[in-house]
Amino acid sequence: MLDRENDVNNQSEHRPASHGAVANAVSAPTKAVVRADTMLPPETWGRTCADTPREDRAMEQKTFDIVAGVIFALVALVHLMRIWLELPAAIGGWSVPMWVSWVGLIVAGGLAYFGLRFGVRRHVS
Repeated sequence: MLDRENDVNNQSEHRPASHGAVANAVSAPTKAVVRADTMLPPETWGRTCADTPREDRAMEQKTFDIVAGVIFALVALVHLMRIWLELPAAIGGWSVPMWVSWVGLIVAGGLAYFGLRFGVRRHVS
């Protein structure tokens, strides 16, 4: 692994002179390491969701399940309307076959069912 990284760095440092200003403007890739926990306030470093006080959480799991379920239900409804009304659909120049909406209806409908089911049945202790 180190040999390959050294080869890449050596290749980027030795550019032909014919590239002129471009060769001078492009330097060897830098290797910056950024820890994900440094983006958060120091008091939250190393804390898991279970350790986080409820008022600091952006969204509860129950709320997420319900919102995701409603969004997937709307997507399933759009697929159902396309099937029922036999509406044509095109992406770019490609005419989307009707079976794609059947697959979309089944997948989005299943995700909506499980999202709403988990959201409604989830008990917050």
